[in-house]
Amino acid sequence: MQIEEPCLVCGTLTNLTCGGCELRYYCKRECQAEDRNYHLAECQSGQIGAFWGIGKWKSVVSEHASLLMDAIDNIIGRKVQMAGRSLQSNLDNWTKGRSASTRELRGHVDNFNSDILDYAKALRDNDTAGVSTGKLKVEGRADTLASFFSGEGSLGTVFSSTRDYQSAFRAYAQCLMDYARAVDGRRDLDRSGTSKERQSQIPDAERLLQERRRRCDRTADALGAVLNGRPWKTPL
Repeated sequence: MQIEEPCLVCGTLTNLTCGGCELRYYCKRECQAEDRNYHLAECQSGQIGAFWGIGKWKSVVSEHASLLMDAIDNIIGRKVQMAGRSLQSNLDNWTKGRSASTRELRGHVDNFNSDILDYAKALRDNDTAGVSTGKLKVEGRADTLASFFSGEGSLGTVFSSTRDYQSAFRAYAQCLMDYARAVDGRRDLDRSGTSKERQSQIPDAERLLQERRRRCDRTADALGAVLNGRPWKTPL
């Protein structure tokens, strides 16, 4: 039985590969043609393996975003079920298939996770100084991850530009912090009594919360594309 992998462009499972390197998966000629400008240089140079197909990276980052948002919910007080998943198990997916730099990358992602959750705790505790400091730490971690993936760290491959990586990780960090603020705002309404004015604000707070979550999902997809060497495109 032939192994099926996600198409590099659309994510459809397929066992068809590039005829040149036989490593990149495309479900149809149109998808291969769409990716030609990105894949040609690595196919000809043999520099394949540092990045997965876009379907896999989207899956890894999408799960990461979902887990972090669920953890933020639980820290601030809106209890949700984690469905047996964990941020620690997600770390394995970030580093799967890498022959080098695994420990370094795990450390960077783990530190990013910790700083995001510390930021959520500061919001929960109304720690203004902690929120300000936490924001700077999260942005710093995002820049560290950007440097690692852009080849300034140990990865050693540069298919996207340094600016693409920095824009993508900064946007990803920002959307997670925005989500944490939306969760905290919604929780404050629950804790501030049952006045008609407060109750009337709940629908808007819920809509904002859902919009922030959807934006994180879109930003995670865009970051996944950049990790596969695509240019950064700000999510709509």
